[in-house]
Amino acid sequence: MENLATCSKFHGYPQDNGHTFLTEFESFSTLHGLSEFNLTDKRMLAAFHLHLKGPALTWYNSLSDESKSDWKSVRILFKEKYVNFCGHGANALMHSEIFQNLSLSSGQSVEDFYCLIYEKGKLLAKPEHEMLSKFISGLPEQMSFFVRAGMPQDMQNALASAKMAEAYGYRKHDESVNAAGLFKNKFHDNRRTAAGQNTEVRDLQQQIQELRELVKTQKEMKSDKSFPEATTAASSEISEMKDQIQTLTSLLSSMNVQNKPQATNNRQNTP
Repeated sequence: MENLATCSKFHGYPQDNGHTFLTEFESFSTLHGLSEFNLTDKRMLAAFHLHLKGPALTWYNSLSDESKSDWKSVRILFKEKYVNFCGHGANALMHSEIFQNLSLSSGQSVEDFYCLIYEKGKLLAKPEHEMLSKFISGLPEQMSFFVRAGMPQDMQNALASAKMAEAYGYRKHDESVNAAGLFKNKFHDNRRTAAGQNTEVRDLQQQIQELRELVKTQKEMKSDKSFPEATTAASSEISEMKDQIQTLTSLLSSMNVQNKPQATNNRQNTP
């Protein structure tokens, strides 16, 4: 059994769970009978030392010999450093930021994500409603919408709904659209299309008005005897501008005709 029983290494990175490691290590020590020996502290410290890596090992080596003289002292210092960090501004802020950025990755099981949310939430002393909200918001959008629609009352219900959503095929990491998003995006697309058409109509109306103003000016110049040289040129320009006005007016009329059925359909589809 001893060959099969192992304990995870602890690196001390922000994503590592100090409480989980400490609990696992103490179970490992008990299983291997370390507490049955008179030199319990030395054996515990040796085993603990061998299970630390990276920043956690650096932290342990930086402790004074007096601090490492017994297991009880090391355990207290470890908990202050990696477990009870809620009172430490920098650590609390860092872990809170990690908690807020958690999301279900494509290769991660829903159960693992649930456990990660729960463990980090407990370390930060988060109430269950905050952990529930974070679990739902960390799911892909279609799954999140499905779970939220079921209005789960607790984490267990949310997990069950998430697994059901996954079974129904709503776990799609490459699509950031849910049922509500589809309607919302379609609505905004329609609004953008309508807004673009309205802008075009206004532009055409403005062009027509400007051409009419130019025609009026040219007629005034043509009737003014003080500008005899402009008479012939004005007649040609007036004729061209009238043609342009007619073309733009026809285009504007066709756009208005196309918009009317769309507006009617929108009113019919509006609940």
